[in-house]
Amino acid sequence: MHGVSMSDISQVQMQRFKDTEMKRASNELNTQKDVNNREYKKIVNTNEGVINDLRKGYDTQVDGLKNELEQKLLNARGHHDEVIKGEEERMAQELVNLKRKHIDQVQEIKTAQQGQIDDLNISHKNTLDNARQKFLKSKAKWET
Repeated sequence: MHGVSMSDISQVQMQRFKDTEMKRASNELNTQKDVNNREYKKIVNTNEGVINDLRKGYDTQVDGLKNELEQKLLNARGHHDEVIKGEEERMAQELVNLKRKHIDQVQEIKTAQQGQIDDLNISHKNTLDNARQKFLKSKAKWET
């Protein structure tokens, strides 16, 4: 033997075994890493799909609620417009009635005042006639 001892051979074999085990462990680790990455990506994709579905459902629900609220607002505005129109018509009729009542009251007052004027004129005429009669009697007494 040329100076190579058993312990040197054992050391070389041990180093080879160690290197082989390290490569095997490294390959196994890389394989497991790839498997875990694929599984992780699969789970991420699945969860992103679920999140997208939830987001679409939420957006649909929000849009539905917006439409429902807009419809309720339109209905409320329509009802409000009907109430206002009814009140405007009622107020217009009330104004017409008030004007008629005012005209009737004015006419009633005019009629009453005209009656008073007529009564005053008749009274005045009677007073004048009575005064003329007295004057004529008195004049007739003096002339005779």
